[in-house]
Amino acid sequence: MTAGVDLAAVTAFLYREARLLDERRFEAWRDLFAPDGVYWVPARAGQTDPLHEVSIFYDDAAMMAARVRRLAHPRMHAEIPESRAVRSVSNIELASPGAAGLVEARSVLLMTEFRAGAQTAYHARVTWRLVPADGGDFRIRLKRVDLVNAEGMHHGMTVPF
Repeated sequence: MTAGVDLAAVTAFLYREARLLDERRFEAWRDLFAPDGVYWVPARAGQTDPLHEVSIFYDDAAMMAARVRRLAHPRMHAEIPESRAVRSVSNIELASPGAAGLVEARSVLLMTEFRAGAQTAYHARVTWRLVPADGGDFRIRLKRVDLVNAEGMHHGMTVPF
């Protein structure tokens, strides 16, 4: 564990983030991000530049807001019927704290999604950069999801990991 950072608090935050997504509470999920927060799913292993390479997702605050609006629309064709998903976050580790209390956490993610009669499993390593927020909570500055099969064929990903 990293000095000065409570692993239990970080773990509870990551579990809450997964639960909000599982419950399709996308606005509450978006509110977990810092104003400069980014949600990134690279399109290949080892990708270092989301601005000059294609990514599966690379959402800043404006793109996340648009994604949440689309997911809430009753006629979003890719979500009829709505997908159901469950996320399991495990193997949580803390890295050394950075400047201004930045906390880097790493985890393993398993997301199973059921949509349109098919079940799909996604496995990933996730890197989180968290900044302290009021009340001892955190805000997400970066959530990077490195899918095991990032280079594989993907069919209409709509919900965040």
